[in-house]
Amino acid sequence: MLQEDAVVVAVDGEGIWVESDRTGTCQSCSASKGCGQRVLAEYASKRSERLLIDNPHGLVARVGDRVSVGIEEGSFLQASVLLYTLPLVLLFLGGYLGSFYGVSELPSVIGSFFGLAAGLLLVRGAGQRLARSCRYQPVLMNII
Repeated sequence: MLQEDAVVVAVDGEGIWVESDRTGTCQSCSASKGCGQRVLAEYASKRSERLLIDNPHGLVARVGDRVSVGIEEGSFLQASVLLYTLPLVLLFLGGYLGSFYGVSELPSVIGSFFGLAAGLLLVRGAGQRLARSCRYQPVLMNII
């Protein structure tokens, strides 16, 4: 289970709203000084984003509490592979199929563009479908 610390900012009938410190994992990583992901995480952490999480264990959390939020590693890995691999595979497939039409590179470039666009649309649709699955939702693990 992948876990991250967060702060409860609201509690309502839908669930618990939390804000997370996104740079938490980057600070503990040994490669953080040379990693581009750290720069993105620092940029993203300047904007606060709220996330609605489920409370399957029925823990009583109040506004201001520090909590631990988790998601299954397998779910996270599957979603990451889908997000990063499918558009890339379709980009290459579109370029390959486009190379059969004519002697210039233009059909290959156009095929790559359409393959990437198709991959991004498929990922968007699959992401919306996966978002409804409980397996891909973060949950409240415990109150710190």
